[in-house]
Amino acid sequence: MVTSAIHERPAAEAIPELLDAYGDRLYAVARRLVRTDADAQDLVQETFLRALQKWDQFEGRSDPGTWLHTILVRLASRRWRDDKRRSASAPTMPFGERVLDLPATDDGPVDQSLRAEAVGAVERAIADLPPEFRLPLVLREIAERPYAEVAEILGLKEATVRVRVHRGRLALRERLLEALPSRQAPPATASKRLCLDLLAAKQAALDNGTEFTFQGGPLCERCKSVFRDLELTHDACKEAPDAAALPEPLRERLEADLRAARGRSRGR
Repeated sequence: MVTSAIHERPAAEAIPELLDAYGDRLYAVARRLVRTDADAQDLVQETFLRALQKWDQFEGRSDPGTWLHTILVRLASRRWRDDKRRSASAPTMPFGERVLDLPATDDGPVDQSLRAEAVGAVERAIADLPPEFRLPLVLREIAERPYAEVAEILGLKEATVRVRVHRGRLALRERLLEALPSRQAPPATASKRLCLDLLAAKQAALDNGTEFTFQGGPLCERCKSVFRDLELTHDACKEAPDAAALPEPLRERLEADLRAARGRSRGR
């Protein structure tokens, strides 16, 4: 448990406490932001060392976990500066010609197998998302940070974060269509404008963890199919493994760095 006045303590005392409190969570996020475990370990190590160096700038106005996530995200962003992929690579509407070939219920063993395949496909696809979608999606869907906190970490408006998470989900759905069995999409029987409005409402329901309901009559079969695809995509993000705890060698390196810092502060 991190104390509320931790910002008033010396860095050499405070950072080890933050390592215990947030190290595993930061590592889980880092594993989705970079392509290799070695890069993730480097990113976490650099995050805590940067926090140690910049401790005098932390005034306790924000949660220390938010502050650490902000450092990690900025460091990850620097690694992507040469990435030429752009926002246009993420779809704005899932009105393609195919949908996932999903069973009617999620009780049988076939469904469990599909869900496991979906989790694996999502894990692989996240690494290929453009950074502007990957960052908010990982922080919101996997790290389960509130939208307001994700906006603070990324320095964006909350509405912008929501749009990017929604587009990130649609991009992941496209990858699931490539990885899992699919079928021809049912013909649309509602107007495109109504389908767009329903899609926005469905995304909001996923954001809030609430049931999506439509009082205007039966849903268009195409919308129903797309929404089931999005539910599986959303659930696959939530069920993605947590990448376990900080690797012990990394924890030992960080603790050694922090002990050295404590020794230097005492010698002054």
